[in-house]
Amino acid sequence: MNERARRRALRNFVASILMSNLTKSEIYEIAEGIVYGDLGRELGEMLRDASMLVRELPSERYALELTPSNDPVRIASEIVQRKRMTKRALAQLMTTVAPRLMKDEVPSGSVRQIIEWFFAVATPNQEARLLSLLSGEAQDPYLKGIVRRS
Repeated sequence: MNERARRRALRNFVASILMSNLTKSEIYEIAEGIVYGDLGRELGEMLRDASMLVRELPSERYALELTPSNDPVRIASEIVQRKRMTKRALAQLMTTVAPRLMKDEVPSGSVRQIIEWFFAVATPNQEARLLSLLSGEAQDPYLKGIVRRS
C-alpha cells in the first residue's frame, strides 16, 4: 500500500471517529474491536463495497462522487479565504507550526499551492496544529501538550 495514502486514510479515519458523537468508552471499544476483534475485517469489507462508489479521475486520483468535506487542504484554503489572510500571514503561521520546514524553500505561487505544499511535507501533528491555529479553536490542554511535545 502507498505509504502516503495509508497515512491519509488512517488520519481521516481517526478524525472521523473523534469528530463523531461517540463517548470515550465507545471509542475505546471500537479500538479494541479493531485490534483484537473482527471489526477490522468488517471495516475492510465495507470499504471494499464502498469502493464501488469511487470513480477514477483522469489525473489517476480517486474521488467520491460527493466532494469530501474533511480534506485538510480544502479546509485550510477555505479558512484562509474566509479570513482574507495574506501569503505572509499564512507563512508566519506555518513557521510557528513547523520552523524547520519553513527554512527550506517554500514554493512560490498561489495560497492554495503553498497550502498543498505544506500538507504534502508536514507531519500529521504539524498539519493538525496549522488547522487548529487557522480555525482559532481553543484546544484541550491535554491534546495541546501532546502536540507541543513533537
